[in-house]
Amino acid sequence: MAHGRAGSSTGALARARAELERGVEEGLHYGAQLAVIHRGVSMELCVGEAAPGRPMRKDDVLCWSSSVKPLVAILLAKLQERGALSFDDAVERFLPGFGTKGKSQVTLRHCLTHTAGLWASTLKMPEKKSPEEVLQHICQQPLAEGWEPGRRCGYDSPAWYVLAGVAEAAAGAAPAVAGAAADAEGDAEGDAEGDAEASRFAELVKKEIFEPLGLRSSSIGMRSERRAELEKAGRLAPLYQMSRCSTRPWTAIHEEQAAKVQFPCPAGNGRGPAQELCAVYASLLPGAVPERRLLRPDTVELLTSTARRGLYDELQGTDTEWSLGFAVNCILSGKVPGLLRIQRMTWRFAASATASQARSSTTAGLELSAPPSMRT
Repeated sequence: MAHGRAGSSTGALARARAELERGVEEGLHYGAQLAVIHRGVSMELCVGEAAPGRPMRKDDVLCWSSSVKPLVAILLAKLQERGALSFDDAVERFLPGFGTKGKSQVTLRHCLTHTAGLWASTLKMPEKKSPEEVLQHICQQPLAEGWEPGRRCGYDSPAWYVLAGVAEAAAGAAPAVAGAAADAEGDAEGDAEGDAEASRFAELVKKEIFEPLGLRSSSIGMRSERRAELEKAGRLAPLYQMSRCSTRPWTAIHEEQAAKVQFPCPAGNGRGPAQELCAVYASLLPGAVPERRLLRPDTVELLTSTARRGLYDELQGTDTEWSLGFAVNCILSGKVPGLLRIQRMTWRFAASATASQARSSTTAGLELSAPPSMRT
């Protein structure tokens, strides 16, 4: 597996395995993948089951949930290197239909630091059939009541639909929002499956991130034939509702319905093995080989330096520091642990989504098949 300085790493991996196995025994989760790169040494392990009677495997495809959000930041950083955008640009520069109802001053930086005030924009949203429709809806909503961008904080998944639309426009794709387009709701006749197949954003992430790193099992959402292929091969590992009872119900959560699996949500539906998520984060490390490096070192420094400090997250109940799209230190740290505020929803954690790790030499990806949870 490794040599030289790997002794301490392998010891830590053994302790991590013991903790994950204890979680399986206690019913905290049914199975897990763990992938770590430490000082150039790659280590992986799997525990538990991905489905009844089937052990979790390293190439099983799981949902990354909110651990996909930093990929959007990386994509925007690549576009920033090319001069296509600045993090301080107003969103409406790229999405002209966005700057209504008090949103004209919202910038990409606000969105990336969860200070834009868009978090309430989808709370009462009717069922939509595509990310474009979600974005249209967000563009027509006001900011949260009394919100001043940059001065208050609330964990903001809707902002990631906005950032995905910006990335599409900045990359030269047809803008997802050319105006208010209030009549767009009646135009989409396809189902969620069909729209997933045509997602410009998913294809952009594939071209700019997954393909350069040689990641063949990862995607934002997925095409219907890909889902069928993974299911047939037994490689699609769903998320299950947690149960501490002696018998496991193996009840998949709502987000594991076919249309949800395929839906290319930029805020929470990346799919792939933990080892491939780990590879994305590893591309930011100082020791990354040139062909596996997505960004220049100075861009990584910009992307992962603290950009938000001392603001209380009004949704999560934390005061965690954030960079441009990355939690600095654990997302669960702060004044009031978020799990006390938001219970029994889907939690995903990538230990590598921290600025300190991105600037040092450790990255890790962790995927759990049924943990106690937090909404993404």
